[in-house]
Amino acid sequence: MNRLHLRQDVTIPAVVLAVTAVAFFVSPAISGATLTSFSVFNVFQQLAWLAPLTLALGITLMCGEFDLSVAGIAPLAAVLAIRFGDESPYVGAAAALGVGLVIGLVQGVLVSRLQISSVPVTMATYIALTGGTLWASGNQILSYDNSDVALWITKPVMTVLSPGTLIAGALALAIGLAMGLTTWGRDSRAVGSDRRAARASGVRVDAVLVLAFTSSGALAACSGVLLSFSTASANPNPDIKTLVLAVVAALAGGATLKGGRGRVVGILAGALAICFLQAIFSVNALEDSLSQFLFATLLLAVAAADAPDLARSVSRLTSARIPTGEPS
Repeated sequence: MNRLHLRQDVTIPAVVLAVTAVAFFVSPAISGATLTSFSVFNVFQQLAWLAPLTLALGITLMCGEFDLSVAGIAPLAAVLAIRFGDESPYVGAAAALGVGLVIGLVQGVLVSRLQISSVPVTMATYIALTGGTLWASGNQILSYDNSDVALWITKPVMTVLSPGTLIAGALALAIGLAMGLTTWGRDSRAVGSDRRAARASGVRVDAVLVLAFTSSGALAACSGVLLSFSTASANPNPDIKTLVLAVVAALAGGATLKGGRGRVVGILAGALAICFLQAIFSVNALEDSLSQFLFATLLLAVAAADAPDLARSVSRLTSARIPTGEPS
């Protein structure tokens, strides 16, 4: 089979991850920087909160929707985890997760039942959550007094991992198994590819959308909880860069804005690739302006690889044959 016809949700994340991983390990030798096991540890520390956030976006992208509210749910969850987690981190995490689930559920019902685009719904939610988070935090950065939690969740495991990383990995594994062993993954891609055809074939479109947004809200909340516990603080101000990182990671992981494509393992690979890319700048002490340029380049490259006519154009070029006979 022609290599151009291989599944893009496999080839794109594999290529992006391979390139960024090689660059991470090779670039210090070129720049003269020092690469240590702690540098690798930092990569997986960032993955602990970026992976759930990227999966939150990726699940809705599979269905042909786009959940902008994840950028508002994560900081709200971080604030709630610290507000209610003074006595027990489990209480704080449960409060944050419950709010994320409810927000996602409400959005899923609105999008599915009213049959409106998810962009205005989730944008409105994001704006509302921004104000709500500032109110819940008293418009200030909160610190977490339970330092034992921060020490535990960032404690090195097998040198480069941590409990936070393992929790994020367990979440990804659970979502991956649920999508792979049930019809959830297949139905999500069917809804994203052609909603009418999916409905005609018996797919419960409304249920798939509600499940997607509920899962997205829960995963975004998990991201905020893991970040707040690992840093022992919560910043109520939403960081648009976090959303940009998650979007680029999801697209680099094989998802597409058109919907109908994406797998958990690929999205997780995309998140890891972005963590490697972020680490390249910190290890080699590169300028922030260069990092923005490279992220933009990566996003354009992924978008170009996803262009509908690109594969056909390349195929026509490579299949062209030069005449070998003498001209008549």
